[in-house]
Amino acid sequence: MTEDTARQQMRDWEDDFAVALSDAARDVPGLLFRIPPGQSLPSLQWEGDERGAYWASAGLSSNLSQTTARLHYLREPADEEGPFERDEHPWSTLNVGTCDPSLVAALMVAAVQHHRSSLFSTDRATEK
Repeated sequence: MTEDTARQQMRDWEDDFAVALSDAARDVPGLLFRIPPGQSLPSLQWEGDERGAYWASAGLSSNLSQTTARLHYLREPADEEGPFERDEHPWSTLNVGTCDPSLVAALMVAAVQHHRSSLFSTDRATEK
């Protein structure tokens, strides 16, 4: 396989992943998918969490045999000043265990749902 062929397969996989992530997010009430203008990474955001969003990245390894994935959550502070209120990586792996973009998207959405529960429990503890 040529380098150009491998790069094309990687780009095709990333496109398939973005579609699969959009579909997986659509199945979760309140979870929004978008690719912000000027960005290449998909973003997931919970309705009502205007200050926070997840950046979702995934792709095939150079030999096309493994999938890496990373989920990065950033949340702006309420006063919109200073560093991020939260800057977390709820899921990051060098080998997801599958090269199926639909399964990777489903795992990513599951990680977002799990992380959301930690956000609410931390927010409630802070309010007390």
